[in-house]
Amino acid sequence: MEYTKGEWKVRAKYDEQGWPTYRLKWMDNPNDKVEVEANAHLIAAAPALYEALEAVDDYLSAPYPENMKLKQIAADKLVTALALARRE
Repeated sequence: MEYTKGEWKVRAKYDEQGWPTYRLKWMDNPNDKVEVEANAHLIAAAPALYEALEAVDDYLSAPYPENMKLKQIAADKLVTALALARRE
């Protein structure tokens, strides 16, 4: 995957009414179309990735045997989220 690695920074710029417009660091200086497209897909997958992380946290913090039910839920969400991020 060709996404921009490293720390991403969010910048806010405010309009006359005080509403923020946000930009990510990589948007200011895109390296190439492949990387920009991969970054866009990674950002679009962010809600699914967050949901998958929450499911993993639920699985890891649950006592046995309840955690065994949550393990499959977390695994399914991870597969889905990674597929979205990878454009599969």
